[in-house]
Amino acid sequence: MVWRSFTTLFGLHPDILGHSLIDQRGIMKLIRLLSTTICSLGLVLSTLPAANAAPIARDSFGPNAVNYNFDGTQFGVTTATDGFMTVSNGVVLNVPNAITTSYFDGGDASPIRMDFASPISALGLDFFSNFADTGLGLFDAGNNLLSWLILSTNQLSGCSIPSTNISGLCGFIGVDFGSNSVAYALIDTPLQGSELLIDNIIYQTTEVSEPTTFALMGLGLLGLFLSRRKSTSQTSLLAA
Repeated sequence: MVWRSFTTLFGLHPDILGHSLIDQRGIMKLIRLLSTTICSLGLVLSTLPAANAAPIARDSFGPNAVNYNFDGTQFGVTTATDGFMTVSNGVVLNVPNAITTSYFDGGDASPIRMDFASPISALGLDFFSNFADTGLGLFDAGNNLLSWLILSTNQLSGCSIPSTNISGLCGFIGVDFGSNSVAYALIDTPLQGSELLIDNIIYQTTEVSEPTTFALMGLGLLGLFLSRRKSTSQTSLLAA
């Protein structure tokens, strides 16, 4: 009964299973079914959000991660870029007593924004936040929030000095989303401007394997081979 149901499902009538043309038609149906299933599965997997977004330390980034700081960038510019990432909503300046040139959020309440030419998977940076909760948010191209990491004040003991006496960046914040979905990021604090410096940005993408592509290519080649055999069989039957 199970065999009869299986053969009927794929067009292989059990009474004529030995017929080569019918057999090949059933196989072609099976191949089309498998191709559709694999393709659909690949599309579903490619659109699922990553479930393993987590904090990441600087030394946990891969060897191909990109590092960017603001050394050499002209003071006073409001937009800084390395050609792939663009930082905006602030200004580049050399704060008195600071160790390096940094990017300052300025006097307004707008969060510092980092846009990427194509989606990345992980982002981190050094910062000074004047002893305020600091949040890093990751967003996709559709402006959907992917992850939001907040470091509380009790995690930022080195940031308690007044902003007028900055002695250097006091913390690192980083998030690994696990897939190349991050189109831009925002970093901010609850304070209303003039409280946030960032520098030494690091980001990376995740290499994506395409097993379904190779599977579909194999099925396609197999289908082409069997379709040629089917054509040959039909020609032989007509000749007979």
